[in-house]
Amino acid sequence: MPNLYPYKRGLRIFYQKLPFILILIIVSLISIIASLITDLTQKFIYLIIILIFAAIAVSFIYIKEIIRNLTLNEYIANDIVILDYTKVITIDDTSSEKGCKIKEIREVRNNMTITYNYFLFETATEQTAPPFDNFQFFRDGKKIILDDKNTQFVLFDDQDLADDPSKKNNVFQFKFPIHMRPKKIHQACFEYRTKAYSEALNSKLDYVQVTINSITERLCLKILLKGEISKNRKLIEPTETYDDGSQYLIEVKDKSGQRMWTSDNYILDNFRPRFRDNLVEWKIYRPKVGYSYKLYFMLTDKE
Repeated sequence: MPNLYPYKRGLRIFYQKLPFILILIIVSLISIIASLITDLTQKFIYLIIILIFAAIAVSFIYIKEIIRNLTLNEYIANDIVILDYTKVITIDDTSSEKGCKIKEIREVRNNMTITYNYFLFETATEQTAPPFDNFQFFRDGKKIILDDKNTQFVLFDDQDLADDPSKKNNVFQFKFPIHMRPKKIHQACFEYRTKAYSEALNSKLDYVQVTINSITERLCLKILLKGEISKNRKLIEPTETYDDGSQYLIEVKDKSGQRMWTSDNYILDNFRPRFRDNLVEWKIYRPKVGYSYKLYFMLTDKE
């Protein structure tokens, strides 16, 4: 069966850009006609008409999206907004023995008129979460000391409906004392090491996944290759494919584990991950609340 995925993706992009293409063609034709007009007054009036037409056309294209966003704002709470959600996985020379280094950052804005004291971190991992003493915490770039009692550190199992109903992930959560005054912005960060990415170290398909629980302006997932290992190995897009021939690259799913194809295709067309030998970077603007975002990657030997 031939792989039709590239052609389907090309058609989606063409239909998305079709309104702009039509506007460009029409405005070009009108401009050509206007250039044939010798009278300056008539030409000026004609150009004004072109600008009005272009403004109406662009408004018509975006009016549906504008109305949709205004409607959604009535149903989604924005008391606390995550301006930046960044997760960085660093693979270095000690990763095989000690595990990969994980760094999670949240830049949070308090839109309320009262102080917001605690931000809840929640992270899922296939491996057992490290002891609380192995975590490092930072507030606005400065290291702080926390204890498991004050942060209410909890570890529990969560059923992985996305891949296998019988499979469970280890989920840990804790409250980070962020103490944000009204209308202020602060950054909360923690680091730890995990052996969750052993598949990648063995040159097999692996992934990083996060779930969006709050309004988020930007999501950024990074995978870094550092040290001597970067001289002999490199990060690549997965070479494995689904049954239909399409590539393992990203997946967008809801809480039930079902693939959200519209969002999936939109992300591929507009926010496709970038792969380099020592860096994989995936930036998504305004990810959807309640959805999980999964990025596949592989590690291979350099030729």
